[in-house]
Order: sequence, then structure tokens, then C-alpha cells
Amino acid sequence: MNGSLQQAYDFLDESNAVYELLSSLSDKEFDQSTQFKDWSFNDVIGHLHVWNYAADISLSDGEDWIDFSNKALKALGSGSTMNQFERTITNNIKGKELLEVWKNYFTEMSDRFASADPKKRVKWMGPDMSVRSLRNIPNQLNKLFLSSKRNLQDINLDDKACFQAQFQ
Repeated sequence: MNGSLQQAYDFLDESNAVYELLSSLSDKEFDQSTQFKDWSFNDVIGHLHVWNYAADISLSDGEDWIDFSNKALKALGSGSTMNQFERTITNNIKGKELLEVWKNYFTEMSDRFASADPKKRVKWMGPDMSVRSLRNIPNQLNKLFLSSKRNLQDINLDDKACFQAQFQ
């Protein structure tokens, strides 16, 4: 881990914990509303996956980031909800399939973030930010799940302060 970004390993651990928490759900249970904006588990995991993807492509400084951010701004600017936009990126997959796609992606991207320069400036939807700061956004989202009592009825996603960076 010498020379690595610790947040990448924390992110991986927290994401794996969220995965374990949700892995026993049936596909139907993924449609269940949460306490955060009445989003379903599908919406929340789709959100985590799409913005993990966005952070990952931002790290590479390529055209993919420009394409993604333009699509996001166009969709949100034309009245689409965040979830509607995110479903266009995930091809509307749901349930356990979405959970597995999310897990496979966060596992792979963790290594890329672990080896990245934490001070590198990367593009984001607002001002550019450091890799270290960018990596903290999904960590905060994951912690919302981990702070619960690990019971579906007790999973509380109502910590709006952690989500504000995603919606501004």
C-alpha cells in the first residue's frame, strides 16, 4: 500500500460491505423504496455505479469524460431526473444484475484510484477537484448504508449532507 491512495482501499472495503448488505435481496426487493427521496435500491445502486463510472473516466482525462458530462448536462437541463439520466447509462439493468455490474466495476476501479496521484486535478460536474476529494464522494454515499442496522427496514439514506455534492 506504500504510495497508494488509502481512500481507494477504504472505498473498496465500504463498497464490498454495501454489496454484502444488499446481496441477499431478491430482484423484487430492489424495487423497494428507501428513505432517501423515495429512491429504490435500484436507483441508489444505479446512482453509485454511474458516478463511480464518471469518477473513473475523469481520472483518465479522455474524451469519455467530455461525452459523459455533456450527456448529463443535456439530460438534466432538459428536465430529466437524475435517476432517468442514470438509467440511460446503466441500460436500465436492475436488481441482482445491476448489483453485480456495480461490484465488478468498483472492484476494478479501486486499483486505478489506488495508484493515482492524490493531488492530480480531475474534471467533475462542478469545479475540477483532486483525486483524493473525488474519491471521497462515493465513500460518503457508501457510509450511509453502513451506518444502518443492516436490516432492510432500518437502512436510512436520509443523510442529505453526504449527497449534496452529487446534486449541485
